[in-house]
Amino acid sequence: MNMNNTPRFRIGLLLLWALIALIFGIEFGGGLSLWRASNIGDSFSVSIYSLTLLVLVWVFLIVLAELFSQLLRSRPVFERRGLLVALRIFGATIISAVWVFVLLNLAVRHALGCFLNPSLIHFAFANISHGLWAHTATKYRWMLFGAVLFLGISTPIVFVRAWRDIYGLQLFGNPSLRSLLLVVALLATCGFTYSTLSINREENKEIKTAIVRHLCYRVEPVMSFSLGCMDLYRELHDERAVLDQSKLISRSTPFSSPAHLTDRPNIIFFQIESCRPDVIDLVRQGIEVTPNLNRLARSGTRFTKAYAPGTHTSLSNVSIPSSLCALRSPMLAVYRATDPQPRTFIYDVLKPLGYRTGWISSDFEGWAGMRDYLETSNLDVFMDATTLKVQAHPELMNSSFIHVTLEPDTNTFAQAIKWIGGELERKEPFYLTLSMSDSHFPYDSSLHTNWFQPCGIPPGATIFDYPESAKEQVRNTYLNSIRGIDVLLGQLMSFLHEHNADEHTIIVVYGDHGESFYENNILSHANLPYDPSARTTLVMYGKGYFSPQVESYPTSLIDIVPTVLARLGIPHHPNFQGTDVLSPLRPGPMTRSVYIHVDGRINGDGLVAGGRWKYFTDNGTGASYLYDLDADPGESTNLVGSQASLADMLAQQLQVYSTGQLAYYRLPRYYDHFYPPAPPQFELSDKAAAR
Repeated sequence: MNMNNTPRFRIGLLLLWALIALIFGIEFGGGLSLWRASNIGDSFSVSIYSLTLLVLVWVFLIVLAELFSQLLRSRPVFERRGLLVALRIFGATIISAVWVFVLLNLAVRHALGCFLNPSLIHFAFANISHGLWAHTATKYRWMLFGAVLFLGISTPIVFVRAWRDIYGLQLFGNPSLRSLLLVVALLATCGFTYSTLSINREENKEIKTAIVRHLCYRVEPVMSFSLGCMDLYRELHDERAVLDQSKLISRSTPFSSPAHLTDRPNIIFFQIESCRPDVIDLVRQGIEVTPNLNRLARSGTRFTKAYAPGTHTSLSNVSIPSSLCALRSPMLAVYRATDPQPRTFIYDVLKPLGYRTGWISSDFEGWAGMRDYLETSNLDVFMDATTLKVQAHPELMNSSFIHVTLEPDTNTFAQAIKWIGGELERKEPFYLTLSMSDSHFPYDSSLHTNWFQPCGIPPGATIFDYPESAKEQVRNTYLNSIRGIDVLLGQLMSFLHEHNADEHTIIVVYGDHGESFYENNILSHANLPYDPSARTTLVMYGKGYFSPQVESYPTSLIDIVPTVLARLGIPHHPNFQGTDVLSPLRPGPMTRSVYIHVDGRINGDGLVAGGRWKYFTDNGTGASYLYDLDADPGESTNLVGSQASLADMLAQQLQVYSTGQLAYYRLPRYYDHFYPPAPPQFELSDKAAAR
């Protein structure tokens, strides 16, 4: 009896085709919806390209399965029972693995907008112990439960059916229908060839790159993962030759620091968590939000185009005082005291010149290894949320576990004032980083005063999830915390004035990054580098050091240290990647490029070129974005399609930068002998700049 003609076989074959059609439809429809969401246009052409691509991929898989089944039915294999069993197990395992992989990818694409790829897997493993699992299990708990339940039930069934039927597989039932498969394959090949030619037409030139990336990475998961592996291999291979050693500075190069300074002002870095630049001069409900910061901004230099090195605290906290770019790893940045790459903090330069040095923070600086990385022999005092809790509760000293939360800023500020007072009594100059964190979600001001109403965080709200209808209430809560920190800044200025130290102190006020309130549909920070979370406050104040002015020069927070030290007459350290942005020798505005890295909830890289053009990528989805910040400050219109040539130039520049950074931090032949590479700059053409 021919088993292929039984009703059971025909029903099974029908179900198989129905399943293939379902997965095919989900892949096609999901990919097309992602393309439409990108607002690039030409959805009809992309749907044709996607359809022909998917048909080719599925025809290839069907033919491959049919050939494997014929192999099992061949006499040499069929007569050797051991070999037949081994091949059946192999085939069933591959089919089951593909089944799990495809369905898992469809779920991931639904949740994250991209298929699994090596970078995303690396990122997930790096973040799994830093809250990623807790976040995923909370936000996608029902999807996770459904996926685990469905795969747990269906995968054994798929394995058993594959084991039983794979050696007798005839997907078209009647062998005469194989000609139909050939016709479909030929039509798909012709369609794909026509699609390829169409992509290269002049009218499609502007969106060619976007179409190709979409077809490669957002339509079919197996092909997407395979190409991702090839990209990873190419990246690891190419980075070994990307840095020109003749352009690097040898670590044997001496730093010509002056033996002494004729003038040694006190230096305070006043860091405000998540401080947006628009809080300056902001009036809310008739109340000035930051009156003390406004006075400093009017008396000092206010930078209106200042960008954080990363939209994540653990990136900024180590990058700013060391003047180093944030991109060091394709995964979540984790720092160690034993990291072999050179680092030179501002206090490493100031300590030999007679400065007392301190770092006092409301934050938990042990996260991601920041404390181990920041503490050098040139840092006299280090306090953070952990040490302040132990100081307040000595019984915790011997505890194996301390539950750490952010320290109220009023407590941290009191410790800072005590330390500053002691240094003023010694009449020796000091440097201090004073980091305030009340403005971190949930924006709980330790002054317990609510100037702006209504305020408060809705029940059940989290840092990355609260209803859009509550955004103004949440924003008021944030502004209350900012105003509370501004009160502390005013108290600091008053304390310095009372001790006759205000005119001999440099104060730099900045945010470690910004904060989003549903702009670009993003909440908080640690996400794609749109301006609300990447752009931040920066004010440099010091009588005789910084003149009252508004500076629109494109600036990164890694420029703070070389700019401040230059005002003291200290030359640029070769380990700094920032620059003195107030020097007459600074790069021209049209040449200036500022780089931003993201490794919080996602992984991405970006740059701001000429203070106008922002280009960045989402490394997880493969999507790229280009915005004209002058014409579109809200970053609502992605110009990757309409300004393809400019996007390609900036993409190439970003690739050179990121590959060089990763190569330097990965390969001892660079970091053992050289200081970090200078970030590449870019001269926009007159034509591109005029658009």
